[in-house]
Amino acid sequence: MKKVAIIGVGNSKFGIRQDVNIAELTFESVKPAFEDAGVIGKDIDLLVLGSVGSGG
Repeated sequence: MKKVAIIGVGNSKFGIRQDVNIAELTFESVKPAFEDAGVIGKDIDLLVLGSVGSGG
């Protein structure tokens, strides 16, 4: 079994967001999570994003 870890977290502004699309909303969370972890994109094997009511 592989060992895994949560090494950084981030979140976007809460509330109904009609000012951004899903890609912008994702970036709002991912950028601070990467900064928190001290990593860059190529260092990541898996990224999990949760969203409620994205209107998909």
